[in-house]
Amino acid sequence: MVLKILDYRKLLRLLSAVGLVGAMILLYSTGSSLAESTVVNPHVFGAVGFCDRCHTDSPPKLKAGVVEICGSCHAKNISDHPVNQHPMDIRVNIVTPSPLPLSSNKTLVCSTCHDPHAGSGFRRLLRVDYQTLCIQCHSDY
Repeated sequence: MVLKILDYRKLLRLLSAVGLVGAMILLYSTGSSLAESTVVNPHVFGAVGFCDRCHTDSPPKLKAGVVEICGSCHAKNISDHPVNQHPMDIRVNIVTPSPLPLSSNKTLVCSTCHDPHAGSGFRRLLRVDYQTLCIQCHSDY
């Protein structure tokens, strides 16, 4: 899906307020009156022309490690992430619940908490609701 946006700050406020699906519905129903440039979410599964940013063609597998791939576009998000004190790309000594998968080598990575294909429907590509994210693994929160 393609959204037409004039001001990225307006888009971010809109996404924060109503989430991705709500923003898409609102922009579509209003005729995208904020239109000037075109923005495509590369995380939406099936978005044409974006798979090769992270994946090889055939067989489709990751081009590099998850943190490295995410950091190639979201470097600032990693350095000032709300949980930037959290260990990244290291083995953890807990069993994570099924909605929060570890990487193939059992390390905590971006995709443990975030769904890179935007399939969950939660804000900020989270795999579970923000209010319950931490207590999935940390019962003392």
